[in-house]
Amino acid sequence: MVGLARTPPGKSPSRSIALWKDARSGITEIELPKDAQGVLLSLYLERSKEWSADGRHDGGASFFPRLGGIHPIFRPKTDKPAPHVATARSER
Repeated sequence: MVGLARTPPGKSPSRSIALWKDARSGITEIELPKDAQGVLLSLYLERSKEWSADGRHDGGASFFPRLGGIHPIFRPKTDKPAPHVATARSER
């Protein structure tokens, strides 16, 4: 889909596929590297205290998802053709 996106004249094509935003680090643009089939996002939970308007807190029982890493996924290079996968239509 990244390759099908229209690029305005004079602009370089964007490889951006998503934005990540969390409460601590702001916005992170996620790009699909050239020749990658996808990306794997690693997330972790960060413990934090939530405070109410009257000054009470939850004792640190709240968690927020954070972006731990962005890992591109590449198809292994092989000389063999992809195996045929039978479908209901091809078996008839």
